[in-house]
Amino acid sequence: MDKKKILKILSFIGGPLVVMAIAAYFLFPYLNEEKYEEISAKYEDNQTVVTADGNRIGRDFESLVEQVKDLQAGNNRLQNLVDSLRATNEELENKLEEQKKLIEQQEQAGTESLAGAQAQAQGDAGDAENAEDIPEDENFADRVKSLLSLDDESLTPIVSELSDEQLLRLYESGGTIQRKKLLRTLEPKRAAQLMEEVML
Repeated sequence: MDKKKILKILSFIGGPLVVMAIAAYFLFPYLNEEKYEEISAKYEDNQTVVTADGNRIGRDFESLVEQVKDLQAGNNRLQNLVDSLRATNEELENKLEEQKKLIEQQEQAGTESLAGAQAQAQGDAGDAENAEDIPEDENFADRVKSLLSLDDESLTPIVSELSDEQLLRLYESGGTIQRKKLLRTLEPKRAAQLMEEVML
C-alpha cells in the first residue's frame, strides 16, 4: 500500500475522533452536569496561587489572609482598650494626687486656724483677766468707801461677821480715816489681831 493511502485512511478515522473529542470536551458540562460540578470542585480545591516571588500557595491562603485580618482587627481593638484603660488610670491617679494635696492643705489650714484660735483665745483670756483686774480693784475700792462711809453703829455688826482675811483686805484698801473707823468698830481683840497681821 501506498503511504498516501494509509495517511488518508488514518485521517478519515482520526479526524472524526479528534473532532468528537473536542466536541465532547465542550459539550461535557451540558451532557453530565453532576460529574462536571464534582470535577470543577476538586479542581478549585487544588487550585494554587502564584505569588510575586514565584512561590505557589494553595487556596487556603485566602482563608489564612482573612484570619490574619481578623486577628489584626482584634489586636487593634485590644490595643485601643489598653490605651483607654491607661488614660483612665492616669486620670484617676491625677485626681487622687489632687485629693491628697487638698486634704493636706485642709489639714494644714485647720491646724493653723486652730493654733490661731487658741492663741486668740489665750490673748482674749489674758485681756479679760487684765480688764477684770482693773475694774475689780476699782469696784472694790468703791465698795470699801461705801461700806466705811456708814456710821459706827451700822458698820459694827457688818465687820464683826467678816473673816480675818476680808478685814485685812478691807483695811489695806481703805484710806487713813477709813482705817481708823474700821478699827473703832471692831472688838479690841479682833482689832489687835488685825494690827498684828498688818505689821507682819
